[in-house]
Amino acid sequence: MALPWWSMEINGMPAHALLVHGAVVFGPVAGLLAVAYAVPALRERLRGVTLVTAVLAAVFVVLAYLSGDSYLEDNPALSSIPAVDTHEDRAAFALWVTLAFSALAVAATTLRTGRAARVLPLLAAVGGVATVVAVVLTGDANREHAWKNMTQECRQVDILTPAVKELIRIEDGRRIPELVRRAFAVATSGRPGPVLLDIPEDVCHGTYDFT
Repeated sequence: MALPWWSMEINGMPAHALLVHGAVVFGPVAGLLAVAYAVPALRERLRGVTLVTAVLAAVFVVLAYLSGDSYLEDNPALSSIPAVDTHEDRAAFALWVTLAFSALAVAATTLRTGRAARVLPLLAAVGGVATVVAVVLTGDANREHAWKNMTQECRQVDILTPAVKELIRIEDGRRIPELVRRAFAVATSGRPGPVLLDIPEDVCHGTYDFT
C-alpha cells in the first residue's frame, strides 16, 4: 500500500521537518491578521489576505501534525524521549486551537451581513490571539550544526520578527525562567502583543537546575 506523501522524505529530509515551518509561520501571521481584521475600518482591506492565510494555517498545522504522527510511527524509539512527548502534546493543542480559529476566521471573512457578521470578527480575533500563544515557543536548529548543510533550515528569526512584539532567543538554558518572565512582561505591558521565544535544539535537550 502506498504511503501518504506527508510520511515520506522531501529532498532527503522527513516531510515533518519541512511542513512544521509552514505551521509556525502561517499560524501567528493569520492570528495577527485576525486581530487587525477586528477593526472595522481595516476589514475590506484585510478580508482576502486574512481568509487565505487562515486557510493556509489550518492546512499546514494538519499536515505538520499528520507527518509528525507518521514519523513517530516509523521511529517508535523517539516516543521514550520526554521532549518528544511534550512536543506531541503541544502539537495536539496547537492543532485544535488553530482549526477552531481558522473556522472562525473563514466565517468572519465570508459573512458580511447580520448579527453574526458583527460578532464573528471579534471571536476570530480572540482565536487569533490563542493561536499566537499556542505557537509562541518555537524550536531552532542545534547551534553546532546551524548553517552547515546538516539540517534543513530557514531564517525563521528574520521571518517571524516583524510579526511579533519581541522575539527572544534563549542561548543559555539557565536563563529560561528569567526570559520566560520577561516574555510575559513584554507581552502584557503597554499595548499587548505576541512575544516569541526561540529555543535552539541543544538548549531544549539540556538539563538545568532551577531550584
